[in-house]
Amino acid sequence: FDVLVRTQLDAVWHLTGRKTRQLVADLATLRKLLRHLGPLDCVTYHELLLALTGSELAKGAMAHRPLWMLMDASHLVFKHARERVYQVDGDARALAEAEAEAK
Repeated sequence: FDVLVRTQLDAVWHLTGRKTRQLVADLATLRKLLRHLGPLDCVTYHELLLALTGSELAKGAMAHRPLWMLMDASHLVFKHARERVYQVDGDARALAEAEAEAK
């Protein structure tokens, strides 16, 4: 889908704003994450997510952070990836969820 969007915008790419370009890049990143979800084991997938956040945070200001990472639902991607790696028992999970809601 991101390739189709980029192809449609190629003719006017130089006229598009920074936010539009960032959204197209975010589509490509999300597609990559979805494509790697099946073939990669849970540890490697979690490391891929951590590498994405680390590389984006290393770039500097929050303004350059991908828009999909600022969405409310993005924390679910990281939460479920972390849970696939670290099996948390029921009591610890309930405590962690209560702490997250308190923030």
